[in-house]
Amino acid sequence: MDGLSSSLAVLTAMITPAALSTTHAEMDFIWRTSKRLVPKELVEETHYVHFRKKKD
Repeated sequence: MDGLSSSLAVLTAMITPAALSTTHAEMDFIWRTSKRLVPKELVEETHYVHFRKKKD
């Protein structure tokens, strides 16, 4: 059982960065799309809250 636990730990460590990267890409897509489609008054009211560096 110990071998299975360590194998799962390694697999999780390998998959986690890809999952996080995919989540960031989806969030960025939604943010860019919503900025185009939402009325300008609402976009101007929003403030930037994110834990990554601001790109634009």
